[in-house]
Amino acid sequence: MKLIFRAITMVVVMLGVMLYAVYLRTGRVPWQDLGAFKKPNISVPKKLSLPGKKAKKELVYKWQDADGVWQYSQEPPPERESYSQIEVDPNANVVAAVPTPEQAEETESIEGNESEKNDKDDTLFPYTPERIEKLMDDARDVQNKLNERAGKQQEILDGL
Repeated sequence: MKLIFRAITMVVVMLGVMLYAVYLRTGRVPWQDLGAFKKPNISVPKKLSLPGKKAKKELVYKWQDADGVWQYSQEPPPERESYSQIEVDPNANVVAAVPTPEQAEETESIEGNESEKNDKDDTLFPYTPERIEKLMDDARDVQNKLNERAGKQQEILDGL
């Protein structure tokens, strides 16, 4: 019994010494900041672009300042600066989403007779050989679009 009492006393004393050492080193008690942890602010942005809606093209002004540095802004530069206007398409890097099986069923039922052609198993397992072929073709189309856009961006950068 005395041995258990001594062990518990030793643990309490060592814990006290360690907490005091932390206090001496940092100037704070370890549990002082426990209330400082707050939940992160997770909120929806005020302005959302909804799927299916395309954003409008924006006008950007480009000019070279006195130091030779190119400046870009949505507001025109001071009157003494010569500038050019560039139209930016915010939808340039947007790739259309793949419809989920629920969306596919809705569109098929609207079209009418096509819903009779497709089996229900087909919507549960979308990776049939025909769909894989279509997926690969779509991937090639996306790659071609990306290559096109990269070429256009390179042309713009070369023109700077």
